[in-house]
Amino acid sequence: MLSARGLVTVEKGRGVFVKNISVDSVTDPMHLYLMMQFSEEHALHLVHARQVIEPPIAADAAVHHTPEDADKLKKNLEELKKTDGGFLILANLDMEFHLNIAKASENPIIPIILEPIHRLMPQIKSSVYAAVDDAKQSAIIWHGKILERILARDPEGAYTAMRDHLNIAESHIRKMLNLQNRESEHQR
Repeated sequence: MLSARGLVTVEKGRGVFVKNISVDSVTDPMHLYLMMQFSEEHALHLVHARQVIEPPIAADAAVHHTPEDADKLKKNLEELKKTDGGFLILANLDMEFHLNIAKASENPIIPIILEPIHRLMPQIKSSVYAAVDDAKQSAIIWHGKILERILARDPEGAYTAMRDHLNIAESHIRKMLNLQNRESEHQR
């Protein structure tokens, strides 16, 4: 039972060893659950969860961020602007920005809560980048607005910018799903 929960490892011929408890030992089971349950509907459920969770996190980041947090967010935005890599690279940079905001909230629980959700997002976001022509430009614009409000230590502005950004993200996911459904119907 302890092995199934990831608390110990059993090595044949050597014995039973207690595992170090880490973020991964907490988030891996939730990520696995979300991955196994994934469907079109889950893409929308994930963005809806983010719409509930991430605006207050952006507000906290505006209040609590350190100069190091600010530097990471600025660097990420510059990398997003400059990259001409594939959709997966764009998606990973996008989610890294959001995870850096979670870390900038200076609440160590927040990144743990978001991590399983964010691990699924590159799969979704890369499909969005492939399907929605202006998705990259939209991410650059909205990440810039969010960053501006965080750097200004404006929690209400950061909240609003994140809320609006995630509403647009939802519309992009819906557009991507509609395109995939049309392609699927066309193939039948």
